[in-house]
Amino acid sequence: MISTSSPPTTGNKEAVEQSPAPAAAVPAPVPATTVPGPATTTTPTAAVATEQANSPSPSSPDIPTPTNTFAPHLEQLAMEIKQKKDHLHRLNDELSYFKRVNIELAEKERQAQERMVNRKKDQKQLLDNYNEHIRSRRATGDDVKSIHRKLKELKGMIKTLSVELGNHCDPAIAAKSIGSFWVNLNEAIVKLGDPLPVHRVIMLTEKFLMDVLVQNMNYNTFTGLKISQPYTQLQMWFEKYDPSFCTRLRQEMAKVVVTGNVPNSDIQTEIQKLNKRMFTSLYTSLLKAYPFIEQHDLNEKDSNKHYSVQLRTMVEQASNIGYAMRGQEVEIAAAAVDEGSEQFDPKTMIDEDGQTSGIIQFCVCPPFIVYGPRIELLEKARVLCVPSTSAATATAATTTNNNNTSPVKP
Repeated sequence: MISTSSPPTTGNKEAVEQSPAPAAAVPAPVPATTVPGPATTTTPTAAVATEQANSPSPSSPDIPTPTNTFAPHLEQLAMEIKQKKDHLHRLNDELSYFKRVNIELAEKERQAQERMVNRKKDQKQLLDNYNEHIRSRRATGDDVKSIHRKLKELKGMIKTLSVELGNHCDPAIAAKSIGSFWVNLNEAIVKLGDPLPVHRVIMLTEKFLMDVLVQNMNYNTFTGLKISQPYTQLQMWFEKYDPSFCTRLRQEMAKVVVTGNVPNSDIQTEIQKLNKRMFTSLYTSLLKAYPFIEQHDLNEKDSNKHYSVQLRTMVEQASNIGYAMRGQEVEIAAAAVDEGSEQFDPKTMIDEDGQTSGIIQFCVCPPFIVYGPRIELLEKARVLCVPSTSAATATAATTTNNNNTSPVKP
């Protein structure tokens, strides 16, 4: 008996439409004797599904199967990965090495810094010991800086007193008396004017005070002491046979004098006698130029404003500066200036009128020089210059030519 195949189901409709039509079913022979029951048949749907599984779908791309053509590319990638791993390993080794080196260098730097700090401490200690040794050989606690400061204070005191005296003076009397203070400057003072201007009176008063006080600041003499003359002879002897000892001898002498300058000592008595002679010389000379000084001191109730007290203070200040200079390991001295012949030097001098050249006519204050390992200027000189002969001649010739030359007409 031939069974009729059932129509395809709805779910297989798509597969039926896409697959080719199946071949006509051939009925199978039926055995002679069979047991009735459900017959096993092959449906068109099953055939379509089997054919569809064995053939690729026309709507999807073909999926290539792995072949040996990709093997070289994979090997190249594997080799590159291995190379990069090796490079990374080397970089890690270098990093570890440099870390160790950095640690070692940091330790060396720390040790170097520690040694440097210790050496600086040792150097400071050596310098302190040296300075202490140098100070122990000085007569006073002064150094070059403090001496310079005291010197400027003395110049300020001289300036203040000179201005005060000059503003209250009689120019005619002052000029006449001041002109007699120097034997070799009378002609030069007359050229300053008649009557002498007040600012020139003040300038010459400053010059007179400094000329006298600077005698107390000679670094190489001990004026006023009994030992002064023997010391000078001994100093000259050492300069001939052992010059290096001269400085030490001078320092020791100054230290002994300063240390021995105590009340009721012969050293104090000798120093006071010298200071008194210097004060008397200054006071009597100024009294000729400024007669009102004595009356002023009698009427003034404040003793600090007495001219005599100011003069005594200047003399004592100059004496103290002198012993401070003598006690130094370097030579500090007032350099000599040749008035009337020496040319102006702007490096070491200041002119009263702001001139920058000429011949020095008056040295109001000498320059103070430090003679050590190198020569240094401590304080500039104050001078008053007149034009040099050549400059004056050239100026006069130019003036004459200008006066004799008539303007050219166009």
